[in-house]
Amino acid sequence: KFQLLLDRFPKSALAPQVHLAIASTFRQEFDFTNSVRRLDEWVRLFPTNRALADVEFQRAWFTEQAGGTNALALYTNFVARFTAHTNAPLAQFRVGDLYFSQGDAFDKAETSYQLLYQNTNWPDSRLKHLARLAAGRAAFERQSYKDATNYFNELVTQANSERVPKDIQASALFALGDTYLTASQAGVPIAEDPFGDAIIAFSRITNATLFPSSPLAPAAMGAIGNCLLQRAGKNKDPKQLDLAAEAYQKAIHWPGADAETRSLAEVALGVAREKQGRPKDALDHWSNVFYRKNLRPDEEESLEKVREAGDHLWRLREEQQEWTQAIAIYERMQ
Repeated sequence: KFQLLLDRFPKSALAPQVHLAIASTFRQEFDFTNSVRRLDEWVRLFPTNRALADVEFQRAWFTEQAGGTNALALYTNFVARFTAHTNAPLAQFRVGDLYFSQGDAFDKAETSYQLLYQNTNWPDSRLKHLARLAAGRAAFERQSYKDATNYFNELVTQANSERVPKDIQASALFALGDTYLTASQAGVPIAEDPFGDAIIAFSRITNATLFPSSPLAPAAMGAIGNCLLQRAGKNKDPKQLDLAAEAYQKAIHWPGADAETRSLAEVALGVAREKQGRPKDALDHWSNVFYRKNLRPDEEESLEKVREAGDHLWRLREEQQEWTQAIAIYERMQ
């Protein structure tokens, strides 16, 4: 009906709105390709229309949804032409995300996020804090770990803690802990005690006073276990193994912990038990994950963790020369 209206009255004052209505019908059907085609035509037909800025943003957004390779250029051009538009900050954020997704343009992604949170003409918003967090992740990916820690620390310092949303602070702390660990493994000295600094970051997330009911808390507790397990291996300290096992148990039983987090912690707990000389306990924990005994109703298994648990199981069964059990594991993994 919209098209019939345009065919009869192509020069109507309502023609721009009708064209947009047609594009909207395609969007509602998730046909972003045809929606973009109609918006491209709209821009060509009505270049001076007062709705041009809104349409240009929609065109960039729908082009991205359609997988169009020119989405990056459309967002970039939008920010340059309509910098005062309410969607300009979001467009700038999407520029950063698209560079990030390329996998080899993390420096450009970082710069794009910086342009967002450093722009004083755009109001302070949640998006600006997310941009700083994303800039840190881009720095992490380009292996500039010191820069990454600076971004993350800026989000959780006392001066910023009252205005940065709690969930973003928790994400920054988790990323900070990961950065300390990764830098240490890569031989980059950004901290005197990377395990200790990582544990401090993760522990803040598990503090219910600071972050009540944070969904990242159980994963953070599991990450603390990982730090302690690595420290135990480095220092040959059995006490650290005990602490690691305790952290994994807390992660498994943490209220609200999802299946992925619990499975990850239980597989690691099996590793800790094996290192403690408790192979039977290790087998029990790996079996819980491998045979999906740890799942609650309506939960789906993490196939990656099932496979990892199976790898540990058959290895230990082979070492114990329990060939029948090992074969059963092979067959189930197939």
